[in-house]
Amino acid sequence: MKNLKVISTLALIMSLITMVGGIGIVGYYVDNSYIRGLSVFVLIMSSILVANMVKLVFKEVK
Repeated sequence: MKNLKVISTLALIMSLITMVGGIGIVGYYVDNSYIRGLSVFVLIMSSILVANMVKLVFKEVK
């Protein structure tokens, strides 16, 4: 179970780094505001999904 906590924490960190980097890239390169907003929304929602999954893993490990 300890390995599961470590893997979940790494997944959360990677997800947050990808979200922040993706928002930066989308904000810089995408000119269409509709596509930019949609891309940022998808990145934020995927990060929230990963965070909730990690929260559930930590709750189950206890």
